Amino acid sequence: MSNFLAVGWFDTWPMIASLRQRQNLFPAADEGRRRLAIREPGDGEDVWRHHDEFEKWVPLRNLIAKIRRQPATEGTDTGRILLEWLEPGAVVHWTHHETNWQRFHMALVTNPLCWVFSGAEGLHMQVGFLNWINLAQPTSQLNLGESPRIHLVVEFRKHAQKEDIE
Repeated sequence: MSNFLAVGWFDTWPMIASLRQRQNLFPAADEGRRRLAIREPGDGEDVWRHHDEFEKWVPLRNLIAKIRRQPATEGTDTGRILLEWLEPGAVVHWTHHETNWQRFHMALVTNPLCWVFSGAEGLHMQVGFLNWINLAQPTSQLNLGESPRIHLVVEFRKHAQKEDIE
């Protein structure tokens, strides 16, 4: 089984065009990585906080709505949503994940020297493709290019089934 699977392609131009005016929303880089949490866990079970800008950010809301309609995300709950910016030369060291969430990445801005790794496999993500990443394997990312790389990251999990609740 591959550690990556492209599950759809989307026209990302409206979203990409909207990024320039929102660059200041990204927090300062931590070792070359800037993460803008759009949707994140709040206080309590199944309580979520949304970034103040989310309601006004129409291209982002439209893109998320299209992703939600993909067959790969049917019957799922939406989890964290974030925009991840890797500065040139940035490396995200190997991370082990203990989660029941499925993670999907979509490149919005990239260059040929940006890679995501899951286990022994690497992938240079093309703009607009929604890619599932196997989190059962350790993951890593790097940007060896001369320009930033920005990904939309969305997590989903299957709805709880009745037998899971009982």
